[in-house]
Amino acid sequence: MDGLDDEQEWALLLRVARRLGVVDLFAAAGGTKDHKVAAAPAIEVFLRSIDILYDEGLDVSVLAEREPDFARAIERYEWLLEEMRLLPFRSMIRRAAQELAPGGRLRQKLEGRIRHVLVDEFQDMNRTQDRLLGHFLEMGADLTVVGDDDQAIYQWRGGDVELFVRFAERYQTAATHQLGENHRCRPEIVSFAKAVVHNLPGRLPKVIESARRKADPGAVEILIGENPEGEARCIADRPVPSPAAPKPPPMAATWQSSTA
Repeated sequence: MDGLDDEQEWALLLRVARRLGVVDLFAAAGGTKDHKVAAAPAIEVFLRSIDILYDEGLDVSVLAEREPDFARAIERYEWLLEEMRLLPFRSMIRRAAQELAPGGRLRQKLEGRIRHVLVDEFQDMNRTQDRLLGHFLEMGADLTVVGDDDQAIYQWRGGDVELFVRFAERYQTAATHQLGENHRCRPEIVSFAKAVVHNLPGRLPKVIESARRKADPGAVEILIGENPEGEARCIADRPVPSPAAPKPPPMAATWQSSTA
């Protein structure tokens, strides 16, 4: 199968959205006639809905009971992709998880051959990605994950921080290692960030200290804008600090040696 990136998938749907019933779905949701609806907004909502379905690993049979028209549109679209031998990027993880499940074709080829799996930024994993990793574990692989629940920022695209927070509970044989030194930020940045996240509900307890020396005064600033335009204006209007006075050159020491 050939991969289908976001732009290519959009172009394909623009050609077939009405025949698949995507525009009808969008029109029905808005209470309008399908011939009065442009295809572009219907495609956007359809793709966002598919992302939720795939990222959350929702059962299509349950979807068919609750939203049969949407389920039929997805079935028609997936049938078309299969016929054209196309695989959109958004469905690759889901397809891989299906093929690695018991009885899947990839499962038969890779059984016992995957020894180690390392996952970074685990706090942003979604449920389908987690299911994929679960199949690797079933096949005998060791799993190492690295993450920080305080840095979970992808909930808007299906990331579920609970998968990381409850990792030790879900895998009770797992060993946990704390990485308590921050080598990226100055102490003032770390202290400010700790104060921001300290009261977040359900966060894992941790001790984080900066491994760097203190910064010059003014290392942390708070700028507030009511909207993106106001935020940009706030940054653009920020006073430029005057250059610091030049530091004196380091003292040089001269060493003399002699031989007897």
